[in-house]
Amino acid sequence: MKKTFRGFALICMIAILITDFPGKSHVLASSDKKYISIGQYVQLMLESIDVKVDKDSYLEQAEEKGILEKQTEFKDYSKNITRAQCALLTERTDEILHGADYDLDVCQKIKSLKRI
Repeated sequence: MKKTFRGFALICMIAILITDFPGKSHVLASSDKKYISIGQYVQLMLESIDVKVDKDSYLEQAEEKGILEKQTEFKDYSKNITRAQCALLTERTDEILHGADYDLDVCQKIKSLKRI
């Protein structure tokens, strides 16, 4: 009985490893993309402030709203965004949403609790 069970388990494991599960390629394809371009991130920032993004003129929209200082701020919007660029664009978008002022007491509390 033990030999039969082991044999059956081995066959099942081999079958599972060989079989292509439905949806497997979709999962791999979506997790393969680790990076986002500067242009895509600018579009996300526009969407976050409830701007209907026009794919042809999103740079103009971003400059108009203040996310970009000028349309030529970045040389190539198809390049992957860096953390520094992401932080800059996020900070500008946050100022649009919440204003440039901040509560010093809250910042001190965050700092003292080592939340940053």
